[in-house]
Amino acid sequence: MRLADHVVQRGDRKIELSARELTLLKVLMREPGRVFTRTELCERVWEREHEHDTKLVEVFIVRLRRRLGSPQLIQTRRHVGYTIAAPASDTR
Repeated sequence: MRLADHVVQRGDRKIELSARELTLLKVLMREPGRVFTRTELCERVWEREHEHDTKLVEVFIVRLRRRLGSPQLIQTRRHVGYTIAAPASDTR
């Protein structure tokens, strides 16, 4: 997966994302395998205090999963938060 501007590219397929969707995806991708709490994601993606609504994170995670066409890529850790699958190591 490659990120450029507001477009994610998976293979030959380009997926346009909103600025917030892209920011959320970048936060998750910077530390694959790390579980982020909803509050942490709110603080990193929606910087203003009054916008720290953890339900908003859930909405954007659902959107990202749909747009990426790979629901298993972003994983839910029940009662904790979200993580993005770490890339498989290349054994060639």
